[in-house]
Amino acid sequence: MWGPARSSEANDTAAFHLGAAGLRIHDGLGLRSMPRQRFFCHSLIVLAGLLMPLAVIDGAAHFTNAQQAEFQDGLAEIAAKHGLRQVWFRAEKDGQVLANVGLGGANPDAPIHVASLAKSITAIAVALLIQDGKLTLDSKLGDLLGPMFAQRGHPLDPSLNDITVERLLSHTAGLRASSSVDPGNGLRSSRVLDALNDNASVFDYIVTSGGDRSNGERRYTYSNLSYAFLGLVIEAESGESYGDFCRQRIFGPLGIRSATAIPGKYHAMESFGGWQISTGDMIKIWTSVFDRANPSILSATTLQNTLFGKLGEEGYNSYYILGIP
Repeated sequence: MWGPARSSEANDTAAFHLGAAGLRIHDGLGLRSMPRQRFFCHSLIVLAGLLMPLAVIDGAAHFTNAQQAEFQDGLAEIAAKHGLRQVWFRAEKDGQVLANVGLGGANPDAPIHVASLAKSITAIAVALLIQDGKLTLDSKLGDLLGPMFAQRGHPLDPSLNDITVERLLSHTAGLRASSSVDPGNGLRSSRVLDALNDNASVFDYIVTSGGDRSNGERRYTYSNLSYAFLGLVIEAESGESYGDFCRQRIFGPLGIRSATAIPGKYHAMESFGGWQISTGDMIKIWTSVFDRANPSILSATTLQNTLFGKLGEEGYNSYYILGIP
């Protein structure tokens, strides 16, 4: 799986009451609601390419040294419980860093592979193009990518012609599931990468995967291919490479300096899992872009009409769009 596990599995939750600090730490609960509060916490556990949400802290303005040590002990207990080798954790409140922890030799300030949290960056790029008037949520792949696929000698499969941007963003395009969802028949990115060279593009990934067709279903099925296609949409409508567009329209204006594409074959996964970013910069992206009270690169109107409108409704599949599990 190239992204965080869904946080609804409350039956595997550990809770620590950090008495002196008056804090609570949980693994796997509450992350979905965080952006709607004036407290934003992001955490990552990384084990052999698996990215998972770790913790939510409630109720502190700052940590004393003793509280930091107590908190870190609780974090280590969660890591041991789940058999995790390395942990990256960062929590912020009102722009102030509460905790910035690396366990198992992890450097908390270094860029790390953020895996499927990269999908939120792609969603922001799509929203920018909608704001620019180059796309709508109803734009169809046949119109957006038909000419590109024909020019590259691989005509777009007819089953994809009517797939909309909205269905790609929300994993409802009927594309082949990722292996984490369907271990037997799902698409395993490692096998696709084995067949590619270091200069491969996201187009090459799609074609090589054999998943460039839709089964016509509209139910939610988590699929990396949805965001692979969105990467191509961004290139087709912006006239720039996906990476250049993100650097010029997202990272540059927001002052994000740690973001780099993972070199080699992972370049082909850039739009759905190929970025390296520090935890601090990842939080900065989300809190800057998704703050409707103080909008930055996306206007409040654009946010409401795209990522926080229908796609952000409770129960809709907005998890990776908004960068949270």
